Parts: sequence; structure tokens; C-alpha cells
Amino acid sequence: RFPARDTIYPHDNHTVGRLRIRHDNGFEASIQGHDQALRTWNRRPGAADTFADVQSVDVGATVQQTLAAGDFVHNVGIEFLGRRNVDAFDASTTLDNRRYTLRDARENGWSLFAISDWTVAPDVAIEWGARHSTIDQTQAGAHRDDGDTAFTAGAVWTPNDAHRLSLSLASGYRFATLEERFFTGVTAQDEIVGNPDLGSERSLGIDLGHAWNGRDWHSEVHLWRTKVDDLIQLTSVAPGINGFENVSNAKLWGAEALVVWTPNDAFSLRSSVAVVRSEDQRTGDPLFGSPPVTAEIEARHHFGEAFSLAARYMHRWALTRPGFEEVARDAVDLVDAEFDYDLGGGLGVGVYVQNLFDENYFATADVLSALAPERSVGLHLTWRTD
Repeated sequence: RFPARDTIYPHDNHTVGRLRIRHDNGFEASIQGHDQALRTWNRRPGAADTFADVQSVDVGATVQQTLAAGDFVHNVGIEFLGRRNVDAFDASTTLDNRRYTLRDARENGWSLFAISDWTVAPDVAIEWGARHSTIDQTQAGAHRDDGDTAFTAGAVWTPNDAHRLSLSLASGYRFATLEERFFTGVTAQDEIVGNPDLGSERSLGIDLGHAWNGRDWHSEVHLWRTKVDDLIQLTSVAPGINGFENVSNAKLWGAEALVVWTPNDAFSLRSSVAVVRSEDQRTGDPLFGSPPVTAEIEARHHFGEAFSLAARYMHRWALTRPGFEEVARDAVDLVDAEFDYDLGGGLGVGVYVQNLFDENYFATADVLSALAPERSVGLHLTWRTD
């Protein structure tokens, strides 16, 4: 919204780490941590500067065991995700004028999960599983807790070497975050008002797929549909003020297709297309973040043992039905190219060009989206060992 509004991010700091242990008997354990801090500085002509700051320390752990018994393979485990020292404030004029809406808030999430695979016959496999999660959130004496269970089931049928059919059903849920429930303040996207009464959203999806393999060809098609109840979404509360609500039910549906042609060892051609549609059933409008139809085609050719050349073309159709806080975007055509040379001894060098024709376009349909990267040229060096 420059120059009417100028948003700066003085710091966006993340420190992450993960340790994972795996054993041949199927046991696996991992621990991870994430320390983060984000500050937003908003400047508007004729108005006081405003600041928004969010920081937290997140820790997590997962322990799981895989067990094989005849035609069955089971995986069971437990997962924990905790957030500590969650602080969020907004300030006006200077950082000293702080107003905390999250102060030493915390969150604990536990999940128990199990999934099983059954090889019914050489050409039929079935999978089913469940995950039960609980969450509790604490902020300044306020306490919220919730729990839910998700299920998944699927089947794959391979009648012959050429065809593969798959069907999967899955339910899901999403709990409201601490920020969605409790943070209130001025941000880059106007003023946000938290909603402590947010409930969890639930979904049910289905995916139907078919894959075909020929001598030189491979194709894959998926059709999917998802229904969401009590969708958590950013909505307009008043001019310049937004808030989170369980707005209504929503549905998403789409299709993806992939075709690969490999006539010989030196040449390959890969093309794909993805279509996503969505609807907020209360308003009939598309949901925020639903991408436009996108198609790609990529070709790669090896010249002898050392040289290879690749090019990728992508066409993104125009977005004519924007969602909440989105704007219409024009269609765009992008071309990337890459040249690689094998130096021998496991060493390789390459040159790549992204956005070859320097197209000027926005990365997303978000009303605050920045322009996508302009043309860039890079060099990469690789080393592989056996």
C-alpha cells in the first residue's frame, strides 16, 4: 500500500534445531526446537508510527515404533508440541509504549497416532489410521482446551503393470492458535482483533487417482474434494479492523495431472497442470489463497556424458475471482533455464537463469503481495560421493 502505508520488518529471527535417532528395529525418536521473533514497523504519512512484535520458543518431540507382522505393517507413536514464552505487543510512536495482549502465554499439544498397512493380495493394499490430539492454551488467567480425532483410510489396486488406481478418505481438524485467539493490535494488515471463543475447524476429504505406465510414457491424474466445517478465517469487523471467526462452511475441489515422456536415456519431457477451486458457502466467494490454474512443461536433454541442458515454461492463468483481501491478477508466462557440466570425480558445475525474460508480476493475489523476483542468474557447484 506504499506510499499510503510503508511496512518494514526490522528483524525476523529464527533459530531452529532438530535431532533424530533411528534404529533398524523400526524405532524412531526426535526432538526439535524453534526460537523465533518477528517485529513489524508500520509508517503512515500524518500518523504515528506503530509496531507489532511476536516471539516464542517452541519445543517438540516424537517417539514412534514400526512393527511388521505378516502382511501387516503398523506404526504407532506419541507426539508433543509445546510453546513457551509467547509474548506479543503493539506500540504507538515508540517501542516504549507497549501494550501486551500476549504475555508469557503457553500452549501444550499432545497427539497419539497409529497407522496400519495391509497387503491383502499382490495387487491390493489397504491403509487405515487415526490421530487423537488435545491442546490447552493459557494466557493471563484465560484457559482454553480442545481435542479431536482424525481418521484416514485408503486403498491401492494395481491390476497390471500398466495401471494403478487409488482411493483415499481422510478427516482432519485445526485448532485455533494463541495469536488468533488472543492477539489484538496494529499489524501490517490493518488492526487485528483476537477472538478467544474460536472453535476448531474440521474437514473431510476424498482423493481419487489413476496412474498409467507405458514403455516411454507415464501419466497420473488425481481428482479431489474437501469439505470444511467452522472454517477459521480472517474477516472484516469494521473499516480497517479485521478479526478471526468460524465464519461458515467451505468446500475446495480440484484436479492435478502429470504426463512424462522419456523416449530415450538422453531426453525427457515432463508436463503438469493443477486446478484448484474453493467457495465460502456463506458468501459464495473464493477462499483466500486459492491459486489460479497453473501449467508447466519441462524438457531436459543430455549431450553425451558431461553436458545437460534443461528449460521450464510455466503459464499462470489470470485470477479473475479474488478472495477476501485479494485482488485480480493478470496472466503470466515464465521461463527458467539451466546448464550443467560434469567435471568428473563427482564434481559438477552449473549455470541457471530464473525468470529468463524478466517478467514483472506479483507473487500472489494477496493485496499486500510484493512483486515476484526479477530475472536472476546463478552458479551452483555440486560434489557427490559413492
